[in-house]
Amino acid sequence: MPNTAQVTAGKPKTGGHVYRAPLGTTVPTDALSKLSSVFIDMGYISEDGVTNSNNADSETVNAWGGTPVLVIQSSKQDTFQLQFISAMNPEVQKMVYGDQNVNGTDVATGLEVRANAKELQEYMYVIDMLAKGNVLHRVVIPSAKPTEIGDIVYNDSDPVGYDVTLGCTADSEGNTHYEYWQTAEEQPQPTPTPTYEYVEVTPEGSEDPSALGWYELVEGEYVPSEDTEVDSTKTYYERVEA
Repeated sequence: MPNTAQVTAGKPKTGGHVYRAPLGTTVPTDALSKLSSVFIDMGYISEDGVTNSNNADSETVNAWGGTPVLVIQSSKQDTFQLQFISAMNPEVQKMVYGDQNVNGTDVATGLEVRANAKELQEYMYVIDMLAKGNVLHRVVIPSAKPTEIGDIVYNDSDPVGYDVTLGCTADSEGNTHYEYWQTAEEQPQPTPTPTYEYVEVTPEGSEDPSALGWYELVEGEYVPSEDTEVDSTKTYYERVEA
């Protein structure tokens, strides 16, 4: 019977959700492993998220009389459409205009971008999402490049965004993308560091400060007393958890 626990939305994973890396980078094969530093964060994606079109074109063959007898798949396109809104991210500019057409590393020191007809480069892309129930959902695209770029709008009410369609190409096994789903490992909660306060005690005279775990204030610090009997010239303290 249907199980509502298997119904989920596709939220972006906190701390980064779309990355790209040069072809030849080791391809991730699960949802949990941390990406290597080669993968560059592409910044924020618009609230519309990611749309994957995984469509097959086919042709129906009819027999004499019009009866369909065969369906032949002629092609299959796999694309991902998303709008990148971190417009001042150099990696976004390189994706849209080509690596060779962007000079500079950040806007603080200056970016120069050139628009021309040079071929855009293929890269590996990873999309990290968080499903219901703390389930990680990772999409790995071994090779893709922009095949469509929407109009770039500059106004005072919307973020500058690059509406990009990534066209996927098949890897050596004929796959255009992979998807991995796995429940995130529970991270151990750090043990809280206790805090203490030191309360002055009034000795009766027969106590053993060392055995009782009393402290003395020495040069501004509380240190365990080594006295085995009370020294009337000293002040003793008991440590209690705050």
